[in-house]
Amino acid sequence: MIIKFLIFVAFMLVIGQMYKRKTGHLPAWKYFQPYSLTYWVALVPGIAGILISGEPLTGWSELGLALSTATGGIDPQVLIAGSAGGIGLTGKMVK
Repeated sequence: MIIKFLIFVAFMLVIGQMYKRKTGHLPAWKYFQPYSLTYWVALVPGIAGILISGEPLTGWSELGLALSTATGGIDPQVLIAGSAGGIGLTGKMVK
């Protein structure tokens, strides 16, 4: 599953660069900014929240416990909501 996600991210980066070379900008991808540190700081807690909340379905109890401990026991819903808010703010900062 993680391999598929990484392949998807690489594919999106390639498509984004092709579009940027053709048009000179990425207006439709305002919220997808893979080269922005702010984007990744907002995205990582969301991924952690998704992995923690999906733990009963996947059976990755060790990963869920490790991520829950690393995030200080914050609920996965709070991590996902904070991530969505951070990505939204990152998109608003684009000029």
